[in-house]
Amino acid sequence: MHQQLEELQEMIRAAISQHSMLLISGPPGVGKTTGSRSVTDQLPPNKYIIVYIGQDQHGVNLLSKFCEALGLRPKRFRQHLVLQLSQWLTNNVKDGGKSVVVIVDEAHLQDDQTLEELRLLSNADYDQQSSFTLILIAQPWLRSRLKSPFFEPLAQRIRYRYSLEGLSKEDMVEYVRARLSAAGYTPTFFSDEALGLVFAHSEGIPRKVNNLCSQALLKARTLGLKQIDAALVKKVIDSTEGG
Repeated sequence: MHQQLEELQEMIRAAISQHSMLLISGPPGVGKTTGSRSVTDQLPPNKYIIVYIGQDQHGVNLLSKFCEALGLRPKRFRQHLVLQLSQWLTNNVKDGGKSVVVIVDEAHLQDDQTLEELRLLSNADYDQQSSFTLILIAQPWLRSRLKSPFFEPLAQRIRYRYSLEGLSKEDMVEYVRARLSAAGYTPTFFSDEALGLVFAHSEGIPRKVNNLCSQALLKARTLGLKQIDAALVKKVIDSTEGG
């Protein structure tokens, strides 16, 4: 996990320093958003403007949110919003203003027009340097969408791509034991067999690992157990799946 996170952080820093595009993809729960924010949250506000677009913002709402983050009063109509943003971004580059970093979470949910507008805005008439850094955070199927002819210009402008995957069994065991120690438990509070079942069920995806282990710990505390075995983990899995 540490290696994946370090690689991702290095790639995000490179994208930001070069004002380029980055696509971070992976299944839900692998830490895409957390990994990106571990870098962007540390950027000094006197040098950077961070625009975070959540999953509930699309089309006009996305463009309006972008305007507001830049301190602009959003125009009413979509085409006017695009022109408003384009003008501001062009002037910002010319004037040597703050670097703009736009993070679009759940980018696979954005419609074709919105993704194309973001590409056009990032260019802002500058062939050598984009007017802002664009970080797209998405589930893997956005990669398939980008293979269509319509998205060829966007795909060509994505300089960096990183695919986050679930942890290996070895890394997951290390991850769980480290979190147990930090929480005041013995590192072996989960038996080897229990951790094997956690891995098999979670596929090493951190969010699933966290949820399953948290529920197992709660049940163990209720029962007064000194160790969590595979039988308890199985009970938790069955209960969460309605088995």
